[in-house]
Amino acid sequence: MASFSSGHAALTCFLGDATNQAHPLYLDTLQEVYLFDPHADLVSETLAPLAQVAAWAARGTSASKIARLYTQNDPAQLAPLLGRLGVTAPGPAPFDAATADDRNSLTSLPLAAWNALAAQQGGTVPYANTGQVHQVIPALMLTDALRRSQF
Repeated sequence: MASFSSGHAALTCFLGDATNQAHPLYLDTLQEVYLFDPHADLVSETLAPLAQVAAWAARGTSASKIARLYTQNDPAQLAPLLGRLGVTAPGPAPFDAATADDRNSLTSLPLAAWNALAAQQGGTVPYANTGQVHQVIPALMLTDALRRSQF
């Protein structure tokens, strides 16, 4: 299951519903959840979906569940919830951090990182604002999520 941008609200509702939380789909069938840049311009809005993902990851067949967050935001405000997933942000963005078994991960790629990479390569980023980067994140990061998948 994955959500992108404001789609995190629907994911939060699904994972937060008490009836769903007792269902085998929630407990054992659903094995991977990806959050693609939830609310790119407001990191505090990422707290609700991340809290529900952390709760889901700890229930049912939790030993095999995978959670991934891809964001432009510096995740300093998310540290307590990331800790529940066993992920520690190594410092300021950009970075990719994961648990030792790579089941849970956080990738932080702010606009400044995109611009720095382009400059390093002698070019420019065709994305002039976070909204444009926001649109490209799910396409690029889905490739990463599926590459790391346990399926």
